[in-house]
Amino acid sequence: MEEAIQSVLDQKYSNIELIVIDNNSSDGSVQVIKNICSKFPHIHFIENKENIGNCKAFNQGFKLCHGQYIIDLAADDILLSDRTQTGVSDLQKEGNLFGVHYTDAMIIDEAGQELGTHTQLTRTVDNVPNQPEGNIFTEILGRYFICPPTIMAKREVFEELGGYDETLTFEDFDFLVRSSRIYKFCYSPKVLVKRRVVIGSQSDNQYKRGSQDLWSVYKVCKKALDLVETKPERVALNRRLQYECRQAIILGESELVREYIALMEANNASGLQIGLYKIATIATGFAKFF
Repeated sequence: MEEAIQSVLDQKYSNIELIVIDNNSSDGSVQVIKNICSKFPHIHFIENKENIGNCKAFNQGFKLCHGQYIIDLAADDILLSDRTQTGVSDLQKEGNLFGVHYTDAMIIDEAGQELGTHTQLTRTVDNVPNQPEGNIFTEILGRYFICPPTIMAKREVFEELGGYDETLTFEDFDFLVRSSRIYKFCYSPKVLVKRRVVIGSQSDNQYKRGSQDLWSVYKVCKKALDLVETKPERVALNRRLQYECRQAIILGESELVREYIALMEANNASGLQIGLYKIATIATGFAKFF
């Protein structure tokens, strides 16, 4: 937490508004934040007496902020000093159709040891990094390539989306899907953020049996079904649905498997594709659900 806050204070871009929200943490973060705020009284600190969830906490802060560019920074991650300045400059240069800026990131462990850049660790099949720009809705549906902590968005993007969906347990996938349908994205190849990998964190536990994150992913996929318009978009969405359905099968989430198969049917997946997933579920003992 202290490193994250300090990284915001160290930004080269001077016009920074910092709102810190504690979601009823029990690790001593509140006292650390209060000590920092005593030195930097311009920091707006909100101390929640209960954990209201990441999405609701962000919306709480968003209602109070005044900035035209927004970064949602988690307590474990770190901004490099020119992250804000680069994002503002790039978005202003690209014009009104562009609403979201993202960058490369350095992945670090809990001790701060560098593990490699995001693009190095998520190369495409042909071993060439591919970070698309412009209209990237189709790419967002089909694969993972944006490191969420690197995202900066114009205020109007959040206003149009109504902030984060508070019915979800995490925010980034839903934000990326909905915002990319409306706005263009631009990319900087610079490493401008350090993303910390923490064992036992929410992202570390997403694909675990019983995780509510699994249902949040499903809800976003269901929203995406209402947003797709072209055949390439449907193909990309089916790729995503098949991936998530496979994870549900592996985890033994029978109800979720059934829902994904229904989404594939609604998205005009081929009968062969759907049939193969039904066979897979029967082979793993889910026959009674079909």
